[in-house]
Amino acid sequence: VCDPVAQCSYTFNMTDDYGDGWNGQDVLFVQAGVAGSPVTMAFGSSETVTIDLCDNVTTYIIAANTSSYPFEIGFDVLDPIGQNVASQAANTWFGVAGDTLATFVTNCNPVLPCADPTALTATNVTVDAADLGWTEMGTATAWNVEYGVAGFAQGSGTYLAGTASNPQSISGLAGSTTYEFYVQSDCGVNQSAWVGPFAFTTANPTCTDPTALTATNITETTADLGWTDNFGSGIANVEYGAAGFALGSGTLIAGTTNNPESISGLTASTTYEFYVQTDCGVNQSAWVGPFAFTT
Repeated sequence: VCDPVAQCSYTFNMTDDYGDGWNGQDVLFVQAGVAGSPVTMAFGSSETVTIDLCDNVTTYIIAANTSSYPFEIGFDVLDPIGQNVASQAANTWFGVAGDTLATFVTNCNPVLPCADPTALTATNVTVDAADLGWTEMGTATAWNVEYGVAGFAQGSGTYLAGTASNPQSISGLAGSTTYEFYVQSDCGVNQSAWVGPFAFTTANPTCTDPTALTATNITETTADLGWTDNFGSGIANVEYGAAGFALGSGTLIAGTTNNPESISGLTASTTYEFYVQTDCGVNQSAWVGPFAFTT
């Protein structure tokens, strides 16, 4: 069928359920319509032989005849690296000569499957970072990782190709947000399936209180109210009113990005107070104040 250099050896493991050989039962390995020599087991309960086959050819294992006890026979066919490519269990064939017992396509350069990683984890999770880990079940030393906000479609997330780090540290995440990640082992010649998603939630950022409240450029009716934004969000809520007012009853300026915040419409010779609160998006600081000033 082919030149010997285009052949490779397959392992044929034969078994007999009764333990007395195949009782004259022969099988043929047929490639491209050409049958090799009959193969049988003369006695005993098991025997292994080597079959040389042409590469990349559909191969049929055919019953050459019918023995007295054909149902006793069983076999496995292993490729050059020991993967099972065809098998028949005992007590499953009760047919006649010419039956096809198994079919497979030869491959003289098979590659072991790339094992899927397992046990995905997310550790050292902070407001904006996490370490993504997994257990390698094979021999891979590189992995592909994809992550994004929970529910993202694979292919649309942040993709880290061929990382050699396990765990893989990621950063730039948003606080108080649930993320998911997938991981794939890269065995070089092939890759595992993608495994995931594994979900984790970043920590809730502490929204730092503002400090150092000030009132500057005070006139009879205006003032500039300032503070130090210790969190750095650049957004604040401001409330002011006549001295002694209760929070919630004053004039509220919500979500201002001005610092200082200029206010007007004040009454001359009047003492006012104001409070300020940093807005960190997912949460807010405590209200800080009151800070008093007089027009």
